[in-house]
Amino acid sequence: MKMKRNILVGVGLSCLMLLSSVTAAFADNVNQIMGDGNTVIFIDVPGNYWAKDQIDFFAEQGIAGGYEDGSFRPDAGVTREEFCKLLVSTFRPGLETPATPTFADVAEDRWSYPYIEVCSDFLTGYANPFGGLPTFHPTEYATREDIAVALVKMMGFRAEDAIYGNYAVTKFSDGAAISPGLAPYVSLACEKGLINGYPDGTFGPTQGITRAETIVLLNRATKQAATDIHAELELSAKTIPSKDGKTVTVNVIGERGVAVTVNGASVKMSDNRYDEYEGNYVHKFTQEGSKSFVIEGKKGAKTKKITLTATYEAGAPKLDITTCPATTDAKNIVIKGLVSDANDEVGQISVTINGSPANMYYGEWHKELTLTEGENVFTIVATNSLGKSTTEKRTVLYEMGAPEIQFINCPKTTTKSEITIKGRIKGKNDGAMLFINDEECYLNYYSEFNATVDLKEGDNRFTFRAVNNDGKEVSETRVITYTPEKVEEEMPTE
Repeated sequence: MKMKRNILVGVGLSCLMLLSSVTAAFADNVNQIMGDGNTVIFIDVPGNYWAKDQIDFFAEQGIAGGYEDGSFRPDAGVTREEFCKLLVSTFRPGLETPATPTFADVAEDRWSYPYIEVCSDFLTGYANPFGGLPTFHPTEYATREDIAVALVKMMGFRAEDAIYGNYAVTKFSDGAAISPGLAPYVSLACEKGLINGYPDGTFGPTQGITRAETIVLLNRATKQAATDIHAELELSAKTIPSKDGKTVTVNVIGERGVAVTVNGASVKMSDNRYDEYEGNYVHKFTQEGSKSFVIEGKKGAKTKKITLTATYEAGAPKLDITTCPATTDAKNIVIKGLVSDANDEVGQISVTINGSPANMYYGEWHKELTLTEGENVFTIVATNSLGKSTTEKRTVLYEMGAPEIQFINCPKTTTKSEITIKGRIKGKNDGAMLFINDEECYLNYYSEFNATVDLKEGDNRFTFRAVNNDGKEVSETRVITYTPEKVEEEMPTE
């Protein structure tokens, strides 16, 4: 390829690592140090060479070097892979060696592989006519439009930063030859004075660029980067869980112009009116567990990664017990309550009492229970569809007590040999029995008794014993004294 030798003063681009031989591309540079030991002198870069200061500076920094014969060859062309190494060496982003190549013609074992992978976002590739991965054409000479695009992208500028996206198209007589998709970047590079056209009014978008021109471009680019190229990228992130914990939002805030991905997915970043860019990535959990989020920000040569972890643990149902006596003398009681869950509809929640299902009705539950004498312990468990449960325990003390015998008619004394004793059994005494002197006495539906007894003269002792279903009993003794009426004898008449 025949290179154009015009001197470009208004250009600036990345660094340069030069080939020491054809067989050892981009090997360690060999520079001649002469004079006071601080000035790098190349035999083909005289003191009045237009780019001498920039070439010497880049050589002193170890970015650009010469050949074994002491030459720099400033007018030689720069291949696309050589330019990638220069760009990376100047801006110093981290090298990337992914297991899968981005380009079909740049394998993992190629010397330039990590540099080209870093530049894959900055230096455009080509569609593969045979299908599959795109191609890079690493040994072809880098073109001026490619370099202009790579430069502004690496510096952290965006196409929309151009004042006039078609500036380069209208400014240069061959502007129509600039690739349409690259025109805004070329225009931006020209607006910022990073690259200029030729004296004849052309830009030469497909023209190659010399080593000296590249050094000057790189030198100027480092002075006009959108941000300090060595400062850490401003990027922060946090996770914001939803109320029920099922959804987590990764909130990302970064400096203007930063491109952000979360786990490889692009995040739309917008101006939040605080001179920051802000965006959100939403993840919904389908089951309990932890999820890691790798947040990666890129702006030009600067990158930053943040790793966050969010955990979803389903909550248990909320269980309220609204009715449950601590003590009672009733054998049968009803325990009631309410249940709700942030993860489930009401119908998906079950409530059990000592393992037996309770009756459910729109978040309300109840169950009738039969007590035994003494302490009755009930374990109430509410369970949602995820298997999360809430447990409450309640103890009900059931003290039925002994029955009570109430007498309605039971005289202490009488003159009659036969009387009727009346009364009733009081208390929670379903199925209670009454015995009078160990003989069962009939009780009606209302637990009333009506017993007719024969008396003998003098004291008559009666033992009343009432027994309920729980075996509780009470006894009471009554004494009835029977004194027959005296019949007055008639006095005989004379």
